[in-house]
Amino acid sequence: MNQQTVIFLGPQGSGKGTQLELLKQHLNKSDPDRKVVHFDMGAAFRGFRDTEGYSQAIVKDSLARGEIQPDFLATALFGNFLIENLKGNEHLLLDGFPRTLAQVEEYNSAIKFYNRGTSTVLHLNLSEAASIERLMKRGRHDDTEELIRHRLAWYQEQVIPALNYFRANPLYRVMEVNSDQPIETVHQDIVHMVG
Repeated sequence: MNQQTVIFLGPQGSGKGTQLELLKQHLNKSDPDRKVVHFDMGAAFRGFRDTEGYSQAIVKDSLARGEIQPDFLATALFGNFLIENLKGNEHLLLDGFPRTLAQVEEYNSAIKFYNRGTSTVLHLNLSEAASIERLMKRGRHDDTEELIRHRLAWYQEQVIPALNYFRANPLYRVMEVNSDQPIETVHQDIVHMVG
């Protein structure tokens, strides 16, 4: 199996984290000699928030309000992750980065620097109604309907233009995934698409 670089995109509630973990397990079994590393933007921000410092305190307050974090900080966390984790021959799975056109520019420079070749973008489609329903069941403090709708609007405004960029660029393979199916069915679709 060739080295894989896979970006998971989709609205909140579409199951990106679950599907990334299932693909990671699949790759570990089917290609045991190659390490799988994965970057989770949400986890990176939460880890950053939980350390001490001025910037961290700003992020802590911002996350508590359910706000979207700035591109410069997302890019810095992603860059640090690559520097610390890439050794040259691993599969790379990404959840939550790149999501904006500004982040895509930085992603392109990183992928070129590391000579990663073509990236696969898995777009997990989910209707707004299904997304709201799933997130409301999750019951987190920032999962009020108002905040969910705000984040879904941001997704349409910021992530869809990045997705359209990927579709128009030959360095990306964009695959549409129907995530309004059982988890195992979505996983099998993804395994088939990734190859």
